[in-house]
Amino acid sequence: DTYHLIAGSYYRKGKFKEAIPYYQKVLDYKLNFLPDDDPNLAINYWNLSTAYSEDSQYERALECLYIGLKQLRKRSDPDPSELGQFEGQIGYILSKQKKYSEAMDYFKESLSLRQIAGDDENGSLEECYSRMGENYEKLENYSDALVFYRKKLDIEKNVLINNYSTIATTYFNVSRMHLKISQYDEALQHAQKTLEYLQKFPNQDIVLFSKTIFHLGNISHQKGKLSEAIHHYQQALPCLERCINANDYQFANIYSTIARAYFETG
Repeated sequence: DTYHLIAGSYYRKGKFKEAIPYYQKVLDYKLNFLPDDDPNLAINYWNLSTAYSEDSQYERALECLYIGLKQLRKRSDPDPSELGQFEGQIGYILSKQKKYSEAMDYFKESLSLRQIAGDDENGSLEECYSRMGENYEKLENYSDALVFYRKKLDIEKNVLINNYSTIATTYFNVSRMHLKISQYDEALQHAQKTLEYLQKFPNQDIVLFSKTIFHLGNISHQKGKLSEAIHHYQQALPCLERCINANDYQFANIYSTIARAYFETG
């Protein structure tokens, strides 16, 4: 228990490297009196995996998850929700390694298991939908990404009613996917909802606000409304320059987009 408390304390402080040896000590202690394939050890492998993942040690994280998942399946009546969480976490780490197609297989299996468990009835699939949306986006499958971002949004609007920043971010992602598939009116509608939600809380997310204004410029740009696009770009640019590191790769795209709009005006 002492080792577990120390590990948890380090983890909550974001000191993941320091948490790892203590989670390992907990596991080693339990291995002294439990067989190494005991399904009750799965949670210990989960904890150790999470710390490894946060410390970007993805191969070690996966190794722990594979062992934990194997042990869970040995139970006489394995909990599909718990199995689904392990499958989903494996998918998440694979996506971190940019193995998006492989990750999607695990995400799909995770979703199937968690739906069997009824997790879709209590709003707990929000993170699952988010990860699937992000992964489909990485695969440039924007239509499917849109489906899962919308599922995430539906949960947030019902469960996270007052979490305006989170809802705004999801509206923004939905808008981006609509733009990717040239659905300009829907993109505009959801961008406006993003701004509406951002204005509902006092400590407004100024970076997301500015990105949304710039995104409105992208919508106008793709619709051929160049003057309107340039107006939005110039409105967003000062804040983006203040809030984003000057060396961030995003700026190459930002300046290139603005330059292209000016060039197209002749």
